[in-house]
Amino acid sequence: LLAHGANVNTGTSPLYGASYGGHSKVVEKLLAHGVNVNRPSLSGHTPLFVASQYGHADVVGMLISKGADGNQLLSPDTGASPLLKASSRGHLEVVEKLLAHGVDVNRPTLAGHSPLFVASQ
Repeated sequence: LLAHGANVNTGTSPLYGASYGGHSKVVEKLLAHGVNVNRPSLSGHTPLFVASQYGHADVVGMLISKGADGNQLLSPDTGASPLLKASSRGHLEVVEKLLAHGVDVNRPTLAGHSPLFVASQ
């Protein structure tokens, strides 16, 4: 489809779907075709957020190397970040990748929960 001109930035983001499933080869192809790495799904989740949530460290690394915003919040309603989600689910390799790229280690949710707090639960 990409070889025939399929638009990678229209409709539901194919990057979101590939990131959700941890399909690193698909993510790599989409990134090579100029996909918007920060485009959220209809529910407000970015590809980086969902890859962090499900522990897909290789995908997280690819996304942040292409400019994905590690401090972008899930939604203004919760204040959850990719680091908070990865911390809450025990995805250590994802946490390490996010921290290596300078995400805010102290950014709390709107309820005041820090990544360290959720990791300790």
